[in-house]
Amino acid sequence: MQYIVDNLFIGNKLSTAQLVTSDGVRIDLRNIRSPIVVFCSYGDNITPPPQAPGWITDLYRNDLDVVGHDQTIVYATHDSIGHLGIFVSGSVGRKEHQEFAANIDIIDVLPAGIHHMQIDEHHDDAQEGEPASDAYLTRIRRSNIDEIREIVRPDPESDRRFAAAARISEINLACYRSLVQPWVRACVTTEGARSLEPLHPLRVGYELWSDRQPLAAAVQEAAQHVREHRQPVAEANPFLQLQAQFSTALEQTLDQFRDCRDRIYAQTFDTLYSLPLVQAMAGQSLHDEAPARAHPSETPEHRQYLVQELTRLEGAVHSGGLVEAAIRALFFVLAERGEADERHFRHAEELVRPQLGNDFDMQAFRHLVRRRALLMRLHEDAAVSAIPGLLNNVAPDDIRQVAGMIAQVLGSGDALSAPEQAKLKQVSTLFEQAIRRAQAASAPAMPSAHDAPSAVADTKPKTSSPKPKAPQKTTASKTPAAPQTRQTRRGKST
Repeated sequence: MQYIVDNLFIGNKLSTAQLVTSDGVRIDLRNIRSPIVVFCSYGDNITPPPQAPGWITDLYRNDLDVVGHDQTIVYATHDSIGHLGIFVSGSVGRKEHQEFAANIDIIDVLPAGIHHMQIDEHHDDAQEGEPASDAYLTRIRRSNIDEIREIVRPDPESDRRFAAAARISEINLACYRSLVQPWVRACVTTEGARSLEPLHPLRVGYELWSDRQPLAAAVQEAAQHVREHRQPVAEANPFLQLQAQFSTALEQTLDQFRDCRDRIYAQTFDTLYSLPLVQAMAGQSLHDEAPARAHPSETPEHRQYLVQELTRLEGAVHSGGLVEAAIRALFFVLAERGEADERHFRHAEELVRPQLGNDFDMQAFRHLVRRRALLMRLHEDAAVSAIPGLLNNVAPDDIRQVAGMIAQVLGSGDALSAPEQAKLKQVSTLFEQAIRRAQAASAPAMPSAHDAPSAVADTKPKTSSPKPKAPQKTTASKTPAAPQTRQTRRGKST
């Protein structure tokens, strides 16, 4: 318990990668590769939104720093639920908890970065492929470190006060262990500690009134009689109205007491630990320019890893196939909006799953999506321009089918804006270009004008008597075939 208080509640060393295990291993939240979901509420007075995502601003300086550590962070906020209600409230369980569980596979394939999840009531008619019983619609929007800072609002002066409190707490703990703890251990015995256990305030309430009390049996019988003969009263009953008014007044009184108490605590803390003398006792100077909570450094191995990953991404611009081209097209069009709802993800999965075969691997698909998202983020123009080259060895019918499915996925959500329609048109043009290339590559090779004399030379020895007009007929019958075939290809392309 002492370790938790010193390192988490007071020192808050976990969010700055300062915790070290007994084996010498540094605990760094940036090494977590599974998606992290942060759910907090503005009605929570213990862990409110300005505090819950605060570790993000402690660890990362900018968005590229988050992407460089290949970490996915999803945060969602509630307007009014309390601290315990986040875990045990029925309404939260039916809405937020249910949507988190239902869309866990979507969260798992999100690209690296910060995302904001919003859960809205879904009143629209169910479209094709959507469950008809969905009461909520989950939207995931791309966020950034600046939005997190707007919620957290980091304060360097507040960090200095908490750093002073942490240092003074360490001094007090050392003084207690050196001067007081030995006397306490010498004076308190095991039997004395056991005798004091029942006098704990949290135990006394249960001990004073339990089944061992003589009156408990009579109260239990009376309570059972009331349950069996309970009758509802009218809404106009004065005692029922008095009960409701008393309950409301008591609730408001307790809330005001809590708010007043919290303000007194906060003002006392700020006043005490803002004093220059107290900060000087904690080792802080008024002229210190270094931040009280510095960002954790990056190791040389991580910098080398980033260089290698950027090199691999540059080499992956022109590699891939039909699935990679479809993912690039979807990211390219939806990047203008910056968000997508669960309908887009479900349709996109239906698009990709048949292309990956029967042995569909979710982890492989997750790796593919995250890599392509990073590629589109760093080299968007080059990645989009390379789409026709990715489709060189794909049949025209497959390209045409996937192009139609892309349009269907993009149309499954809200209506596309004008910039999104322009990007969709650009993608469609690239796929049409790939279709024409594939048709030209799959068409049978036609004899050229240089091949005609050789054909005539081959037919001459086989003819018993020379016929000058025979080669002309053969050449004439083959010459119009090429333009007729080209015209047919145009018709197919249109």
